[in-house]
Amino acid sequence: MKHRWMILGWVVAFSLGGCGATDHESSAVELDTSSTATSDGAGSGDVTVAPEDTAPASVDGETPDDSSGDSGLEVTDPEVAPDTQPDSAVTSAEILRLDNMAEEFRAQEGLPGVGIVAFSHEAVVALGVAGLRKHGGTELITDSDKFHLGSCTKAMTATLVAKLVDQGLMDFDASLAELFPDVKVHVELQGVSIRQLLRHEGGVYSDVIDQAPDLWSALWDAGAADIIATRRTFAEAVLTAEPPHTVGTYHYSNTGYILVGAIIEERMSAPWEEVITAQVFEPFLMEGCGFGAAGNPDAEDQPWGHQQKNGQTQSFPPGPEADNPPALGPAGTVHCPLESWARFMMGHLGGGPESYLPPEAWSELHTIGPASQYALGWLVTSDGGLQERCGCMARSDRRHGIRHRD
Repeated sequence: MKHRWMILGWVVAFSLGGCGATDHESSAVELDTSSTATSDGAGSGDVTVAPEDTAPASVDGETPDDSSGDSGLEVTDPEVAPDTQPDSAVTSAEILRLDNMAEEFRAQEGLPGVGIVAFSHEAVVALGVAGLRKHGGTELITDSDKFHLGSCTKAMTATLVAKLVDQGLMDFDASLAELFPDVKVHVELQGVSIRQLLRHEGGVYSDVIDQAPDLWSALWDAGAADIIATRRTFAEAVLTAEPPHTVGTYHYSNTGYILVGAIIEERMSAPWEEVITAQVFEPFLMEGCGFGAAGNPDAEDQPWGHQQKNGQTQSFPPGPEADNPPALGPAGTVHCPLESWARFMMGHLGGGPESYLPPEAWSELHTIGPASQYALGWLVTSDGGLQERCGCMARSDRRHGIRHRD
């Protein structure tokens, strides 16, 4: 018996550097439930995934090449041997396996390893993994592996702000002059709001590596020690300098999100890492999420970061050099297992946590600014889908999209 499901969200995570184009936001999945694979890999089924005919969104000014709306992979017999999935995080008694799809994508893109998860607003409905945690290694990617999410962290930081606003602890419209009364904020930045920073409209550095190299070096030198003081010092330096961009214009900015992190820490008297764990990870049941490159550098216990250089794939062991400096956390250092990441996005589809935010707060997060298609941590496509921007800085990449049910 076959049923046709509408997958409202999906994720493709893989460990290779560079900016990836975000694919379509929803797919129709035809599932033969008479032979559905279970979470331990038993069984098989015929699956066809065909993205809806919608135009892909622009990511950082670049439009993905595929605009035909017919980039789906047809996959048959998505069976995987049970011994390739030793530590499954997915507990559903019945879930569609997409391991063959993952392997086809992995081979097509020349990647060491891939993970795919598809979900509705209620549950994870499909999952697939393929390949190795490390190029040239021996350990297989598993369902419970922790993928580095890079700039997809921004949607989590924006959600955290929305929660604190709902609790009366922050205000989207609070200005930098109000938030930093003891800092001589540059006159052009004084009226910049938290909302503008989250939308990349705050006028601050869009490429701190080139625009303020000494500040970037200072973040590396500081490391993870006294992270609150590091973000505060960074914020003071940014706020007292002449902004490189006109306030209100769109310039994608990690710096803006570091400033938001410093604001959160000032309000909560705790590191951003602790606050987001308590206010986002725990309510969303995002088990296994953390910060920086996951894993042990002396083992292949988690996916490693990779990049292509001179036509060769290079791997980077977990550690400080495998990620951005820790102070960049609010802009892009979270790692999560696939199912936990999906749970976060399911919340944005209306799937909980129950009463976490009022409807108007969810709407605020998904409302674009006047200068771009960027909302609060999300790109919003012309057909109403949401996409998190793929990160360039970290040595891993992730592609995904979600769409609200009409």
